[in-house]
Parts: sequence; C-alpha cells; structure tokens
Amino acid sequence: MLLVEDDVAFGEILEALFLDHGYEVHWARTLGHAIQLSHANAFAAALLDVHVGSELVFELADRLKTCAVPYVFMSGPFIELLPRPHDTVPLVRKPLRLKELLSAVERLSGRLPSPAP
Repeated sequence: MLLVEDDVAFGEILEALFLDHGYEVHWARTLGHAIQLSHANAFAAALLDVHVGSELVFELADRLKTCAVPYVFMSGPFIELLPRPHDTVPLVRKPLRLKELLSAVERLSGRLPSPAP
C-alpha cells in the first residue's frame, strides 16, 4: 500500500495501523517521493493526503488511476469538491476515524466486500 502523508506524527499512526493489519506500507512524505514510489512499485491500494506540503496530490492520483490502482483521499474539513476525474473517489475527512479509514482501504484492496447499496 502506498501511504502519502506529510505529517510525521500522523503518518506514523497510519503506518502502524496498516502494518498491524498485514499491509506492506510504502510511506511517502512528499509528492515527488510518492511519484517515484508509484513508478517503482505495483500497489494494491493507496491512501493519499490531498495536501502534501504546499502541493496537491492530483498528479499522483491521475497516475494511479491510469495504472488501475484504487485510492482513497484524506483531507481536512475544508475540501468541498474533488476535481474530475477524481470526484467519485472515496474521501475520508480529517480528523479521521481510523476504523473508517481502514475499512475504506480494505474495500479497495479487496479485503472487505463493498457496502450494500
């Protein structure tokens, strides 16, 4: 799993959560590093903070979509609309509920069935 999060303390919590649930985690703290990791690895899923430093993560999301890697966005309470073609991608708002975030990633990676309509 690709984890893109620039907040070190929060990233450590997320990394530990997913490692504890059997994921191999590749954590990128910058968009440039995340893009490098996406070229070097095949990921089952990705968890993307929308704002990484002063950059937006949509360039990476475009690449993941092209490579058919499912992803979830994380963002603070002020994001209202995701740009197309990402407006249908799951968005988990910060402050995060870790169980909700884990469930979203598990559904994407095929570990849990999708919720009933």
